[in-house]
Parts: sequence; C-alpha cells; structure tokens
Amino acid sequence: MIAWKDYIGVWCWWVIINDEDRVLLLRRSKNSKNEQWFWTIPWWQVDLKETIIDAIKREVFEETWLEVEDIKYLAYTDHIIEQEEQHRVSIVHLVKIISWRPMIKELEKFDDIWWFDIDKLPSP
Repeated sequence: MIAWKDYIGVWCWWVIINDEDRVLLLRRSKNSKNEQWFWTIPWWQVDLKETIIDAIKREVFEETWLEVEDIKYLAYTDHIIEQEEQHRVSIVHLVKIISWRPMIKELEKFDDIWWFDIDKLPSP
C-alpha cells in the first residue's frame, strides 16, 4: 500500500507569527516531490503513536531550528493533490516561538525562508 494514495495520511501544519504580526513561510525547492516553488507554512506527517502536539514540536525544530510552545488548534483541511492522486488530512495549529533562530535545515525540500506581512503574502 502506498501512503496518501491507498490511504489518507495525517499531517500537522503550523502557523508561526512573530511579535510584529509577520508569518514565517518556507519556499519549496525544485527538488521537492510536488508543489515546487510554492511558499508554505511548515508541515509534516504525524508518526505512528505520536501525538499531534509532539509532532509539531519535533518537526518545527527539525525544519526551522525554532522551539515552540502555546500550541493552539486552528482548523483542519483536506490537502488533495489531484495530479498525483494524493490525499492528506492536515491539522493546522498556531504556535508561539520560544527561540528565535529560523533557518532551513532540510535543504532538499526548501530553498528559502522568510517573514511576510500577513496582508502581503507571496504567490504561489
């Protein structure tokens, strides 16, 4: 069985907003499996027997070197990529940063990281 094709995967996404009300986004690189060059909030799948909160803390640090707390549920979304016949259920949370060293740690997936004004988000 193939993840996200034969069964729905569970993913956690997080919105990181700083004290200046700017949101942290990463740009998917040309090496990404899909959605190359898209700006995105950080995300990753929840591992078996891992809570969503633990997955968020682990993945935020693994992808951006940021430590977070005060995690609040925002929403869920169906992330469907038609051209690849993939379906993920993504649970979105707002997080508060407790350490400020944002940088890309997974260069094979992302090629840029930046703070954006909430009303001036990049596209795509």
